Amino acid sequence: MPIRSGGRLAALLVAGALVAACHSNAGSTQAAAPSPYRAPSPGAYAASTPARAPMAATNDANLDAALASARSTGKPVAILFLASWCGYCKKLEAQTLSNGQVQAELSNFTAMRLDPDGAGRALATRYGVHGFPTVVILDANGNAKKTMVGFEEPPSFIAGLRSAR
Repeated sequence: MPIRSGGRLAALLVAGALVAACHSNAGSTQAAAPSPYRAPSPGAYAASTPARAPMAATNDANLDAALASARSTGKPVAILFLASWCGYCKKLEAQTLSNGQVQAELSNFTAMRLDPDGAGRALATRYGVHGFPTVVILDANGNAKKTMVGFEEPPSFIAGLRSAR
């Protein structure tokens, strides 16, 4: 069966023409067209990032303190496993955790934010966390009552928290 080289030949001709066009402009003294992209100012990202709800970074000792608080106040513990590299974790922080109604609902919990790649690795393993973001609701004895995995909009996030109280 003969090999059809017409398609390859056309592709090579186009590639050659592009290379030639690039090389012909390489020595040009004509200024390049300005880019429509403008780099953000140094503080632009910090100014646009919503403030986080106050939550403690933790380890086992802090979890023990949170569980002691849960026993004395009657509030369950909410552990939010949020990885710094996780796009949906960032979206959850920006769109859900920054919401005033969500923060009001979280005030009914002893809330702890954990980085599962750092201090929270052992607790993520203990509670079977494999995907992010994950919120694990614990009773005062440290038993998982509810696990919420993935991004949720404020109304469904609040409903999930309320069902775990």
